[in-house]
Amino acid sequence: MRRFASFVLALSLACLVSTAAWASDDNQVEITGVHLCCGGCVAALEEALEEVDGLSELSIDREKRMARFRVPDAKTRTAAFEAVAKAGFYGTAMHGEEPVPMIADAETTETKTDRLVLTGVHLCCQSCTKAVVKALEDVESVVAVDCDIEAGTVALTGKEIDAAEVFEHLHQAGFHGTMEE
Repeated sequence: MRRFASFVLALSLACLVSTAAWASDDNQVEITGVHLCCGGCVAALEEALEEVDGLSELSIDREKRMARFRVPDAKTRTAAFEAVAKAGFYGTAMHGEEPVPMIADAETTETKTDRLVLTGVHLCCQSCTKAVVKALEDVESVVAVDCDIEAGTVALTGKEIDAAEVFEHLHQAGFHGTMEE
């Protein structure tokens, strides 16, 4: 019994040391709040991140809505964030213990329009479309949201739709897209 207790204690300490080493690693990047409702979402995010040169030790946890990986430098981190956004996802990012912005806010400038179309939004299933609609129905100026799974587009109609507010809601739901011109 004493040998078993020693083993359990040693195993617990090893797990704590391993977790502490991972948490304090300056090469670690963690993105949380990503929309991952199904295996299709996980596969799309994994495929996007696997294309990034220099990125290693990729781990995606669907239940925690999180992607974790290591990068050798800020350039690789930026490439990873661009790949995540291009795949139609968004989240809150940490590099080591520092929060870092995923993307620049250039596309969410003071645009107001009665019709707004977003392209490149990750829409692999009905759960994705329901999540997008739910996120965007809270935008006051939006009257209707139409998701096209095949095209990966979200069309919004309303009165003076505020693009910045749309992106804020979309990002909170774990998605990203690009305004169609």
